[in-house]
Amino acid sequence: MRSLLSAILAGSTLMASPAFAEEPLFLRIRPNDDEAVAARARALREAVWARSDRRARIAIASVCTGCMKPLAPARSDGAGGPAPDVPATGAIPDPSPVPAGDP
Repeated sequence: MRSLLSAILAGSTLMASPAFAEEPLFLRIRPNDDEAVAARARALREAVWARSDRRARIAIASVCTGCMKPLAPARSDGAGGPAPDVPATGAIPDPSPVPAGDP
């Protein structure tokens, strides 16, 4: 029985048809002709980058004081830069109230 099974498997591998290569798939990515769509996509990418940078600065500032230089001043057009509640270092302000003297 075992020899019959091995003979069937050997015969089926010999009868297997060879694999044929298919032509490669090429994708052509063309820029969008619509300037408004391209500008909006660029602004969205920049916003994602700014949020990611802010989160990274907050994380680094939470474990390392003085490791990073302050952010450059915000651009005059108002785009980018830290949110008003986040200082230039990227650190989150301490929410606990400051004591008014000795406890």
